[in-house]
Amino acid sequence: MKTTAAILTSVLLATTGVEAKPMKVFILAGQSNMEGHAKIETFDYIGDDPATAPLLKQMRGPDGKPAVADHTWISYLTGHYEGNANGEGNGKLTAGFGARGANPTQDGGKIGPEFTFGLAMDAALKEPVLLIKTAWGGRSLNTEFRPPSAGPYVFSETQIEQMKKQGKTRDYSKYSEWLADFIRDVRKDLKAPKMPFVIGVLGVDGLNAKGNTVAFRDAMAAPASMPEFKGNVAAVETAPFWAEELAVIDEKRAKVNQMAHLLKVKDKNSPNKDGSMDEAQQKEYLKKYEAELISPEEAAKWKRGASNAGYHYLGCAKTFALMGKAFAEANIAMMKGRNDP
Repeated sequence: MKTTAAILTSVLLATTGVEAKPMKVFILAGQSNMEGHAKIETFDYIGDDPATAPLLKQMRGPDGKPAVADHTWISYLTGHYEGNANGEGNGKLTAGFGARGANPTQDGGKIGPEFTFGLAMDAALKEPVLLIKTAWGGRSLNTEFRPPSAGPYVFSETQIEQMKKQGKTRDYSKYSEWLADFIRDVRKDLKAPKMPFVIGVLGVDGLNAKGNTVAFRDAMAAPASMPEFKGNVAAVETAPFWAEELAVIDEKRAKVNQMAHLLKVKDKNSPNKDGSMDEAQQKEYLKKYEAELISPEEAAKWKRGASNAGYHYLGCAKTFALMGKAFAEANIAMMKGRNDP
């Protein structure tokens, strides 16, 4: 499972020039779910729920197109995969600053938490706002985001062998410690000892998550409860934003994909165990199988609300929009608590 720590920090800087105003700068850091994999085409789904319909209105301008912030800008430095050149997308905040393709300077047609986060800040603050987004998929606090205070990490031979066999480890015992180090180190580097941090706690699988997912969530949220971080570090649970109704459909889609594989490999438990079905017959069987599992209404709902896999929150704009809004609200609350203007 890919996991994401959506860490948002803020620091107050000053601009220069005639009639310069203070600028609020927010750093949005994380991996694939901070990149954001919700296609703009799923916006309409937000309006289907009366509880989130008002949020959709904020996300769109009078012309029905994605809103453009009045005094909020974004700089997004990223790259598609390791080995490809990084590039910067920048300009006034609007939709399209989510995950990007081979050319990271171009609009990717997606959003992450940055969109509604920035819109909320644009509405709440009078001064100019800059979002600095730094996000790459498949990065971890253990290695790429490892804080200097945690020291160098050297894998033992045993760990290397385990990772070769398992593909990943599930030891979260050090995560809370490293995340606390990360907060301290960033504050030290920027000379901002009380800089507010918002930790976006993993929400994949929603409120029904169990086992390792729950353990990881606890590890992520733990620093917010440390006495030294009282009032300036907040953990925002994103599980309530998980689109459960879409997840149910996704499970059915997974069964269809699994059946397609079983037919193809002539699995002994599939209808094609004797290899008598040609490609056309397999497609016809699969079509009927899918129709029995997924109703036309469910298929339409999926197309309207989802655009990616479960580990990317199903590519649901409703989920990412609620995340960004919640992160902004938590940050604003901490800023008020320290009497920021």
